[in-house]
Amino acid sequence: MYIFKPFKPVIKEGEITMKKQMLAVLTIVSAGLVAGCGGSGTNSPTAATGSSTSSVTGKVADGYLVNATVFMDKNGNYQLDPGEPSAITDQNGAYAMTVDAADVGKYPIVAIATKGMTIDKDTGLAIPNSYVLSMPATAVSGAVSGSNFISPMSSQLREMMETGKYATMQEAMSDLSTKLGMPAGTNMLTDYMVSNNTAMHTAAQNMASLMGSQMSQVLSTSGTSTTVDVNRYRGMMGTIFSNISSITGPNAQSAMSSLMSSMTTNLTNITVGQPFRNMSTAFRGGMMGGTSNTATTTPTTMPTTMMAPGAPSGVIATGGSQQVTLSWPAVSGATSYNIYYSTTPGVTSATGTKIAGATSPYVLTGLAASTTYYYVVTAMNSIGESVASAQTTAATMMPSFNALAYYNTTCLGCHGSLGVRTAAQIQTAINNNIGGMGSLSLTSAQIAAIAAVSH
Repeated sequence: MYIFKPFKPVIKEGEITMKKQMLAVLTIVSAGLVAGCGGSGTNSPTAATGSSTSSVTGKVADGYLVNATVFMDKNGNYQLDPGEPSAITDQNGAYAMTVDAADVGKYPIVAIATKGMTIDKDTGLAIPNSYVLSMPATAVSGAVSGSNFISPMSSQLREMMETGKYATMQEAMSDLSTKLGMPAGTNMLTDYMVSNNTAMHTAAQNMASLMGSQMSQVLSTSGTSTTVDVNRYRGMMGTIFSNISSITGPNAQSAMSSLMSSMTTNLTNITVGQPFRNMSTAFRGGMMGGTSNTATTTPTTMPTTMMAPGAPSGVIATGGSQQVTLSWPAVSGATSYNIYYSTTPGVTSATGTKIAGATSPYVLTGLAASTTYYYVVTAMNSIGESVASAQTTAATMMPSFNALAYYNTTCLGCHGSLGVRTAAQIQTAINNNIGGMGSLSLTSAQIAAIAAVSH
């Protein structure tokens, strides 16, 4: 567990403490920066010591974030400690820090967006919930235009690289872009507003909303300090990654609501105050952990049921005669699946008819003929239920029609042989209810088939 406390830190085992009143902290930081550098702006960098220095500049966003605290985290504790280069983002979400040249690419950069203080330029309003962003140490560069962009995307990439699953940053970016449905080769560390990448910007906004929504589960308050429970934080980040493809599609808002509810429930199953755990395999369907309170913990495997499974993807619905067949690939960590369906589009787990314990492929029978149905599928394990898959749809067909058998049992049985009849004659008799034929429910195709076999 980390406890954030930007100045006069209290470091406990597995915790980092930060002041609850970030306004006072930011005032102190800004004043210190101005005094130290002789500048008048709020973004003046803290001078680094050393014979050779380098300028590290960039921006912070989901939308550009104003008054966010940015620092080079030299000891990996997600806390601004004395002596660590820092800055406050300006009115354009930009920051600049002077650091020891040897530290560039060696340490990560962390940005803290503070509730009620940091302003999101997407809305022009102070953010409703605090959250923490970062970027991988290996992605930090010197004064290169357009580099050092800190966002929800860079935060995910940092955690992905720490799993040890990815040999290179490019490999991690490729995996993240694929899960988000981005084109191959997309630079996930780029400033998506400069490149006008609306899809990436929207995904980043949704990711930040998800992170902020869980602060009541991740944060606890005691006196003037707020404690961040790292196990819950990392469980949250892993769950977001596992379900990230569901927050970018046409049903994103519904998926967001479902995921928020699911995470709130599942995070309570992670005991508060456990020793520090390395988050690593949250991105591989489980969690890894140790017993040290440092960020270099040697990981050991924990049960994969630390969190609910990810949402099913690739669900296919195929219509048949008064039935629909659903199929989907297996989801890592899932022990069962639920199907929810409706004749109304926008079906959710709250509005659809539920079929519990379904297996793929699953055939739903007894459905109304010639009717369109809408479906979503969720995955289950002992922790809980995933968010819903993307909606899929299929229409049922009429059952096969045996015209000769129908004519022999229905027409001959009532009227005897009347000879060959045309489809128009049969339709007229139905319309006029000749011999009670008005009660027959036949399509024009079926009437034509009966006429063809009449005798």
